[in-house]
Order: sequence, then structure tokens, then C-alpha cells
Amino acid sequence: MSNIIDQLAAAVADRVAPAIPIQIALWDSKDCAAYLRCSVSHFMQRIAALPGFPQSIRLPASGAAGRPRPAHQRKRNRAPVVRARL
Repeated sequence: MSNIIDQLAAAVADRVAPAIPIQIALWDSKDCAAYLRCSVSHFMQRIAALPGFPQSIRLPASGAAGRPRPAHQRKRNRAPVVRARL
């Protein structure tokens, strides 16, 4: 039984893409909203608009018809944003 589990774990590990370290990962609005457990529209209108929130950066578009989209980079040693319940 343990041998089958080890083989399955090895097979899954071979197929899973390595995670990008959080220090260099870029988050889009959808990722930020999911992390904060709010809607994308709430994140864009209320949280990303706050003066202390990191400015977004524009990445070059991929493909001929693509448009650049904003991405946010996590700041080191920054306290997490705490959402107040209203």
C-alpha cells in the first residue's frame, strides 16, 4: 500500500509545475481579490485605490491581439492588509 502511494506521489510531483516564490511572484487583480476573499470589483474600486497600496505595473502584452494588464508585486516586510467588517 505504501509503495503505491509513493509511486503516485512521485508521478504527481513530476507533473506539477514548480511554484514561483512569493517574493518574486506577480499577482493580478483576480489573485489579490482571491487572497483577500473579496470580489474583483471590490478589490479594484476600494482596496487597490488606497494610497498605501502598491502601485500596479504594466507588463508587455503576449501575442498580437493582447493588451497589457496591471499586476501587483508583493512588498517585502509589509504587514498584510486587514479587511474591516462593516
